Amino acid sequence: MTIEQLNAITESEALAEEIRKEAKAAAKAKREAAEKEAAANVEAARQAAAQEYRKAMEEAEVKAQAEFQRILNESQENSRSIETRGRSRMPQAVGRVKERIVNSSVNR
Repeated sequence: MTIEQLNAITESEALAEEIRKEAKAAAKAKREAAEKEAAANVEAARQAAAQEYRKAMEEAEVKAQAEFQRILNESQENSRSIETRGRSRMPQAVGRVKERIVNSSVNR
């Protein structure tokens, strides 16, 4: 082999080594960019999930409050109904109590 051929081979090897270094650096940069993008996607998904969770909890809270209010209103209406019936029967109950007292004192 001639010196020119040896120089050409050496230059080719040096060029190949440079190409390998550049390819390795490019691959590393792409990997790092992909990792950053993946981390950003994970964070975005986490934030979206947290937002959905908050929204679902708010909706559940509103529904629960409405159901609570409905049950409370129903219970209050039932209580008023029971109280009204009791008050309407009060004279009859008082009359019976008086009658029993009178009958028990007469029978002694």
